[in-house]
Amino acid sequence: MFHLAGIALADMQSDPLNASDMFPLRGLMFTRKDGFVEELEFAQAQAELFCVDVTYSHSSYVEGVKEAVEMQSARGFVMGTRRTDPHGAEQTSFCPSSPGWPPFFRVNPILDWHLADVWGFLVRYGFNYCLLYDQGYASLGTRSTTQRTPSLIKEDGGYRPAHSVVLDDSVERSGREGSNPPSPDLLPTKIEAGTAAVVVVARTLLQGARDRNSSALVSALYGQGVDVNRYTRLLCIAFNP
Repeated sequence: MFHLAGIALADMQSDPLNASDMFPLRGLMFTRKDGFVEELEFAQAQAELFCVDVTYSHSSYVEGVKEAVEMQSARGFVMGTRRTDPHGAEQTSFCPSSPGWPPFFRVNPILDWHLADVWGFLVRYGFNYCLLYDQGYASLGTRSTTQRTPSLIKEDGGYRPAHSVVLDDSVERSGREGSNPPSPDLLPTKIEAGTAAVVVVARTLLQGARDRNSSALVSALYGQGVDVNRYTRLLCIAFNP
């Protein structure tokens, strides 16, 4: 969400480096005694990078949001909820809070993203992510309720990074306590292949259209477990004699 917020702010004005000064961001992160230190350190580093004023709450989710609404006049929260998350299926991109919660507005920019879309976005553009996702974890809760994802185990006993294999949405939380085990048919598989080159041809590029095909292709390849090591745009113009 830090990356999307940074992109959105940079797109809103002509001076991206000072975007956070004109549109200051505030964040709310819930911390737990048995939480992952690496996750907290990553969040703190990203908050500093994007100049986000983060409140770290030790309260329950409801109480923490209530404090933000009452003490900081928060009216809306940009969230990373996806439809495959608990209670995500019943939400929309813009929706009010649930009964029993303080009044606020949810903004869910990645509600319809799949896990492959998330990793395609992060890896394609070289964005930072918590190092635990390179150590066998596909989803993070607390240390007492989170295990490494079994389908990320390598033959030598080590672990593959989460983005290096095909991860179905139902497999994402398989390392979390209380999650239902995925069907064997949905377990991720690693695609073994040699080197290949793909050329995308679009006549509309010559008419000044934005190239969306290449980015979509790279994201789709990452989603299928294909490592893309180089991505180059070439423009070739042919003239009729």
